[in-house]
Amino acid sequence: MARFLNAGAIRARVVDITTAGTAVQLSSTSYPIPDGVAVVVKAAPANTGNIFVGGSQSDAQTAANRYTLVPNESVSLQVQDLNMVWVDAATSGDDVQYLLEV
Repeated sequence: MARFLNAGAIRARVVDITTAGTAVQLSSTSYPIPDGVAVVVKAAPANTGNIFVGGSQSDAQTAANRYTLVPNESVSLQVQDLNMVWVDAATSGDDVQYLLEV
C-alpha cells in the first residue's frame, strides 16, 4: 500500500565529486527530516564510473564498508540529516543526485 505524506517542499540537488577517492559529505539540512521520510541518492545517468555511499568519509572510501551504485542506480535512506551521508566516486567529476521530500 502506498503512503503519501503532505510535503512542504521537494528538495533536489546535484553534488559533483571533483576528486575520485575523496568522499564528499552531503550538506546539512536547516530543517528536520521527518521520521519515515527517505532521501533518495542516485548516481547520475551520465556518470562513467560507480558512486560509493557510506555513513562516514572513511566508509565511503573503503570498499568493505560502502554501498556501490552503478550509473543511474539509486538507494533510499532514512536519515535524520543529509550530513549523515557521504559519497565518493570511482571517476573524478561524476555526480550524485539526491531528492528529499520535506
